[in-house]
Order: sequence, then C-alpha cells, then structure tokens
Amino acid sequence: MINKLRDIVTKLKELDDAGKAETIETGLKVAKEDATRKLKDKQDLYEDGENIIKLGKHKFGVNKQILDLTIVYKDQTLKYHLTGTDFYQEIENEILINSRNYWDQELISENKTIYRAAYLAYKTFTNQPENLENHTEEKLLELVKAESSKNYTEGYVKGVHDEDASKILKLLITKNHDLGLLRYKPAVRAYGQFFWQSLNKEQKALWNQKVKASGEVLSAFSDSKEYKKVISELSTLLALSVFQPIFEVFSNQFTTIEFETAAYLFHELQSNDTFCISQTAQELNDAFLKELKSKKVITKFNKSIETTTEANETYFGTIQLALQWSASYLQVNAPQKIEYAFEMVCLQLFKDKSNFEVIHVNPNYKIENLKGSHTTLSEGTFEFKYHDFISELKNFTTVEVPAFTAYRTAKHSVTEELKEALKLGEFKPRVLSSFVRNKLIDKVYLPLFGDNLSKQLGSVGDNKRTDRMGMLLLISPPGYGKTTLMGIYGKSFRFGIYEDKRSCYWTRSYLCRSYDSKQLCYQGRTEKAKPCF
Repeated sequence: MINKLRDIVTKLKELDDAGKAETIETGLKVAKEDATRKLKDKQDLYEDGENIIKLGKHKFGVNKQILDLTIVYKDQTLKYHLTGTDFYQEIENEILINSRNYWDQELISENKTIYRAAYLAYKTFTNQPENLENHTEEKLLELVKAESSKNYTEGYVKGVHDEDASKILKLLITKNHDLGLLRYKPAVRAYGQFFWQSLNKEQKALWNQKVKASGEVLSAFSDSKEYKKVISELSTLLALSVFQPIFEVFSNQFTTIEFETAAYLFHELQSNDTFCISQTAQELNDAFLKELKSKKVITKFNKSIETTTEANETYFGTIQLALQWSASYLQVNAPQKIEYAFEMVCLQLFKDKSNFEVIHVNPNYKIENLKGSHTTLSEGTFEFKYHDFISELKNFTTVEVPAFTAYRTAKHSVTEELKEALKLGEFKPRVLSSFVRNKLIDKVYLPLFGDNLSKQLGSVGDNKRTDRMGMLLLISPPGYGKTTLMGIYGKSFRFGIYEDKRSCYWTRSYLCRSYDSKQLCYQGRTEKAKPCF
C-alpha cells in the first residue's frame, strides 16, 4: 500500500500537480513519525503490551476502554451513557420518548409477541412471487436462508432460526392452500353473508351478474387487476350498510373490514352461489342448539328470532339478538373461540336461504421441536393460529418494523449530535506531534509524577499502597508540560487536574478540559470547578 502511494506521488508530480503530491507525502511522513513515537513510548514506558505503564519505579494499570457515547435502557427509561464511566443522563428527545414501546427491543425482527423465525417465515412467504405449494422442505429452507442473509441486523442464528422458519413456512403454505376462503376471518365471512342476505332480489341479481362477469374475465386473464374495481364498488356499498357499526371494531390500519369483506364476497360468488362455513363454527352451533334443548329454551329462542325477523326487514335486530345468544354461550363454554359467534349466527338465520359448504380444515396447529427461544414458544412448541398469525405479522411488518427503524434512526441522530456537542473526538488517544520526551521528562518529571500518583491513587503490584489520598496536585511555572502530561496520561487513570492562568482547580472527571474561565466539564455537564486549596 505504501509503494502504491509513492507511485501515485510520482505520477502526480509528472502531471505537474505538486500540491496533491506534497499532501500525500506529508501524510506518509506524519504517519511514520507518529508510529515511531508510539512505538518508542510503548517500549520505554509500557509493560505487558499496553496494560501497564511505568512512571519511575511505580507501575499503573491502564484503562484502554474506548470512550464513546451510547443510549442505554436503564431504570425503566432511556439514558445517555459514556462507556467506561458512571455518567448517565436521562434523554429528553421527543421522538425517543414517544417510542417507549421499542426501548427494550433489541432486534428489528423480534419483540415480546413476535418470534423472529415467524417473522422470517412470513417475509419469505410474502416476498416470493412464485407459487410455493410444490416446493420441497429442502427448497423452502434454501429460500429462508437466502432471505435471512439479506439483513444481518435481524439477528438470525444459523441452524436455529432458519430451520424454525422453514417449519413455520411449510405449515403456513399448507394452511393457506387448504383453508381456501376460510383464509378470511369468521367476522369477515359473516359480514359478507349478512350484507348479501339484506339485499333484495333485484340487487342480488345485479351484483351476482357483475361479480360473475368479472370472474370470467379474471379466469381468462389471471394477471388482470380490473376486478378490483368491482371490489371497490362493493366496499363502498358495504360501508353504507346497517351492519357496519357491528363490524367497525374489526377494521385496522392496513385495510377496512369493508374492503376485506368485499374481496371475500367477490371470490366467494365469482364462480358459484355457495358460502363456505368452517367445521369449528358448525360444531359450536350444534353444541349450542343441543344445550338450548337440554335447558328447554330452544322454543323460546326460535320464537324470539322469528318475532324479531318479522319486525325487521334488514335482519339487523335479528342478528343482534342471535349474536347475543351465541356470544353468551361461547363466553361460558368456549371463550377462546368467541370469534365464531358471527358464523354461528349465519347458520342459525340463513341455513334455509343459502348454500353452505363446510370446509373441514382446522386453521390451528402445534409446531413442535423448534430450536429457538421466545415467549411464544413453550418447550419448543409454537401455537400456530392462521388468522392471528397473518394479522399479527401484517401489523408487525407494516407498522412495527418501520416505527422501530424510525426510532433507531432518531437514536443514532441524537447520539451523534451530543457526541459533537461534547467533542468526544478530542479525548481519543493519539500521538502528539508537538510533544517530544526528553531526559528532563523521563528522568525527573515522570518519576515525580509516579511517586505522587502512587500516593494519591495507588499502583499495581506488590508495593500497592492502601493509604491513598485520592487527589493529585501539580504545581510548576507555565510551559513546563503539566497540561500535556495530563492530556497524555490522565485519560489512562480517569483522573485530571487542570489550571487556568489565575488559579488552580481540580476535578475527578474523565472529561476534563482546560479553560481560561473557572468552568470545567464534569461528566458531560459544565460545573463550577473546585479550588485545589
């Protein structure tokens, strides 16, 4: 590399660019002199590499930890921290304060509710344009490894998270295919049926024709996006329906419940007039009716439903009543399946008016023998629930990941700003080209300095003192190198004594600078310095 630089210097001189050539030559010379000084100091003053410095007959341990500013999570809050010191200062930046949810999150790919292997599997699933259904497990593992290698900051461990992700991905692909239109949540499918049954014959015929015509176009041109216009029109109509307040709580930041329902209706009706029903909803409804019979209230239930239906043309009151019965049953007998209450209502009210197809596929499954560690895993077992998995990962990918990225960017920005304000670069160890050791310094100053420092702070080795005083005082006329000595050696001991032109002041801060005024930088804060006397 040095020879290459010299060749560049020669070529620059041949091109009559002496200025740039001289700049490179000066840089090489400075680097050589600095290296020589550093090597000479290391040979003459240091022992055991750079771990021990010898000043006269005393030896002192050297702290080589790099001084840097970071942001740490401490005492339930974010604080600035100078590494190697006990300096902590609470942050007042508004962006970071508003990002409280991410303070204790270490990785962009994982939080308390999302396992990083699940996120990796979801990313692989959504980022692949090709159909993954026919891929072997080995091929899926290759795709997962390729995805995990794109960003090392996501913290995937080879042989752990990639293999866990391939298992989750395999199940996700299988369930996504086997569920068919059960991919849509029970509330979405129920909303679609409620809306469809509320339409009169003319409206049903109009929309049935429009959806099926668009479906024929889509079957011929699978890449066409024109069918989305029909979905958009259906979504607008759904937003005006009387059932919208019931399902409004299911909307989220990605899409409204109306748009999801419109998409479901389109795909449900584009080829036939049959609505799919989950096996879980059918079993729950059968158990519900059986219990009503056992309690001898089935007649009351049927009569109240019939009476309410006659009084409401839109089914709104009837649906509310049936939903109350079904939800009450589930809260007592199966609270974890409360979402199927809407689908149960469809079976109770529209069984004679619609064609139902029961799909015998369970959206839930337990994945065992996973290798990773996370709160969502119990002894290597992951509870996979298709609808919750898709919803949570979509939220995490669309909202949490960008928010964490913004938080991390703001964190870096405020750290760099404070670094600049504290001028940490001035405290990094470097060779002073203006300082040259001589016999006076080596034979007189350094031994005296070592004797005093040993008494005040202690030394290493068998002669270590226990009666330390904890303060060091240097007094000499101006220009004798007090500040230079402390600038070189003071950083090693986290200790500094400085003076101005009028009086002597001292401080135990690692971050000390000499000022003309009686102000010193103490642990990042400017405070009045303490007088030596």
